[in-house]
Amino acid sequence: WAEQLHNPAKALLDLETRLNHNFKNPTNYQTEISQQSHCITISFMDNWKEIFWVDIVPAYISGHNEFNLDTYKVPEIINLSRKKRITKYEELKTSWNDIWWIKTDPRGYIEVAKELNEFNKDFRKTVKLVKKWKLNLYKKDESLKLKSFHLEQVVTKYFQENRSQTIFDAIFDFFVNIPNILRPNQIPDRADHDKFIDDYIVKFSKEQIQKIIEARDDLLIKLENLKWNDDIWKIFEIDFYKRVSKSEKFLFDQKIPILLNPEYKFEIYWKALQWNGFQDN
Repeated sequence: WAEQLHNPAKALLDLETRLNHNFKNPTNYQTEISQQSHCITISFMDNWKEIFWVDIVPAYISGHNEFNLDTYKVPEIINLSRKKRITKYEELKTSWNDIWWIKTDPRGYIEVAKELNEFNKDFRKTVKLVKKWKLNLYKKDESLKLKSFHLEQVVTKYFQENRSQTIFDAIFDFFVNIPNILRPNQIPDRADHDKFIDDYIVKFSKEQIQKIIEARDDLLIKLENLKWNDDIWKIFEIDFYKRVSKSEKFLFDQKIPILLNPEYKFEIYWKALQWNGFQDN
C-alpha cells in the first residue's frame, strides 16, 4: 500500500486480465467476467440468466495483525442491493477519485475462528446452526436479512468468554440474547475500531426487529418442548410466535434453560420430622 501510488483502475484491469486468462470454471454454468468500479464480478449463468455471482476484490497489503499476518486495504463494496449496486458502480466508473479504500483483516478473523475450533469443536457446529436459522429466516421473509459474519462474531465472543461451553449452552445463550444482539454498533471491526460490523442493524425497522424476536420466541418454545426423539431440525423451521400479552412469560425470559434426558434417573428419600405443636406422623 502506497497512498500516492495505488491506482484502482490499474488494479482492477490487472485482476480482470488475470481472471480472463486463468479462471477455470468448476461448474456447468456459463460464466461472464465483468469489471465494476470496486471489484471484478464473475456471474454464473443458466441459459444466460444469472443464477449466482462472486465478487473478486483486489487488495493491497497494508500492515500486520497480532498474529503477524498481513492486513489489507480493499475497495469498499457499496452496501446496496445487487441491481442498485451495479447502477452505482456504472456511475462511479468515470470518476476513480470517488473510490473508497478501507482497512480489513480477514486473516485475523480466520485465525481466531481456527484456534477456537481446535480447542472446542462445538464452536463450528454452533456457527453452522445459527447460520442455518438465519438462512431459513431470510427465506421466510427476505426483509429480515441478518448478516452471517455478524452472527458468527457474536458466537465467537461467547466461546472466547467461555471456551469450554457446550453447543446447547451456546445456542441457548445466542437466542436468548437476540434482543440485545439486534442493537447496532456493538462489535468493532478488527482492522478499524471506528467501524462496526453490526452497523447495518440501524436500518431495521421496529416491525422487522419484532418479527425476528417472534421467530426467536418460536424457536425457544420449540426447544422447551423438545422430546428426546424429536427431529432437531424442526426447531430451526421459521414461525412467528405472537405473545398474547406482555404478561405472557417463559422460562427462557429468565435465562432458565430446559434440557431433559430420560437416561438420567434419580430417587428422593425423605423423612417427615415432627414440628412443635404438630402431632407426630
